[in-house]
Amino acid sequence: MAVAITGDYEGVLSVGIGMRKQTSVKVFTLTRPTRVVIDVGH
Repeated sequence: MAVAITGDYEGVLSVGIGMRKQTSVKVFTLTRPTRVVIDVGH
């Protein structure tokens, strides 16, 4: 597995995630503190 920040421009952050095989991915936000969650299944 590999993770890379591929861009950061005007408040937009781009991240690439490389996996060995196709898998499920869920993306959602949480509050207090505000954050983005990337849930990668296996």
